[in-house]
Parts: sequence; C-alpha cells; structure tokens
Amino acid sequence: MSRTSKLLTKETVEIAESNLLRLGKAGAVAVKLRAIISANKYGITTVSKCFGITKSTLISWIKHVKNESLELLNVQKGRGRKNIVTDEQKKIIRHWIQSDSQVTIDRLKSKITTELGVKIGRSTVHRLMKNLSYSYITPRPIHYKQDQAKFPEAKKKSSR
Repeated sequence: MSRTSKLLTKETVEIAESNLLRLGKAGAVAVKLRAIISANKYGITTVSKCFGITKSTLISWIKHVKNESLELLNVQKGRGRKNIVTDEQKKIIRHWIQSDSQVTIDRLKSKITTELGVKIGRSTVHRLMKNLSYSYITPRPIHYKQDQAKFPEAKKKSSR
C-alpha cells in the first residue's frame, strides 16, 4: 500500500463521491472524480499510471475538488485547432456565394487565396460551404458515347 497523501482527505473523497452521484458515470468530469476516489484507495502514483496522466495533473484535480471549484475540472475553452477563416471573412465568402450561385469550389478557393490572402484546401472550402448552409451540387455525369439526339425521347418514355 502506498503512503497516504496529506492532500487527499476523507472530506475531499466524500465531496468527489457526492458530485459523482450527482453527475452520473459518463463525462470527462466523472472520469476525473473517479480517479480522485480511486487515488484514495490505491494511491496517486498507481492511479495516475492507470489513467495515463501525470501525478501533478491528478494532484491539481484533487486541489480543485478540495477547494470545491468543480467548474475547473471541465474542459477549458480555447483548446483545439483555431479556424483558418475568421467570422468577417466568412461573411465575405457568404456574400460571394449569394452573388454567384454557380461558383465552383476551385473558383471560390482561388478567390479566397487571392483576395483574402488565406491559403486553403478544396476540402476545407467544401466544409466551409456546408457550414454556411450551402450545398455543392455537381451535374450528372454524361457518358461520352451517349447520343444527345435520343436523350429527350428516352427521358419522356421513362416511368419516373
């Protein structure tokens, strides 16, 4: 058995257990609370190895629970990848799409690169169009051997 921590008291574990009952078993905060409860039984070093975190991270979680500042256990804002295109640039791109409904991804990509100075890929432009509530419509493919003269007659005879 590992040595007992001065930081991890019975009151801290009780706070963690009561909040875990309130939150349920799912979620990032619940995982952190379960780690704190487990640290009381198995020790900080063992639990940090099992959860794949550092000891200092687990100690900071314990401090947050001890100070009853559970909102600090939530995932903090500002994490993740930043957007390439700003909100002002999205408004400009929306205006471009509204003014020219036949704009292609390649033309929009080159326009963004030249006028806004942002280097952006085709898939990112397509994703940006979807986020702006626009769809990219492609024409139906036409076989190179298709006889254009017979096409309207076949279209009329189809059962659709």
